[in-house]
Amino acid sequence: MASDVVLKDLKLKAEALNSLKLPVTVKAGFVGTITLKVPWKGLGKEPVIVLIDRVFILAHPVVDGRSLKEEDREKLFEAKLQQIEVNTRLMQFFFCPERKK
Repeated sequence: MASDVVLKDLKLKAEALNSLKLPVTVKAGFVGTITLKVPWKGLGKEPVIVLIDRVFILAHPVVDGRSLKEEDREKLFEAKLQQIEVNTRLMQFFFCPERKK
């Protein structure tokens, strides 16, 4: 005997999808319906069937160095260097041995 478990109007967690390091950044999304057909008496012997209906995802491409023009790639590189410099200065300010007198 199989019975269905039906989940409707599920909101997707953007941060969970973004943690997969996909070539897109997910802003929002939802799934209309997920239906699980579970054969309770044959659990472990018969398959559980998962049906997914209506998946909607709002996403945009991830900006990386491969898809940028040379000029933009250089600007991005310079911005990263500046961020490294700022972080280095902050580390020196807070963790410099001379300051702990």
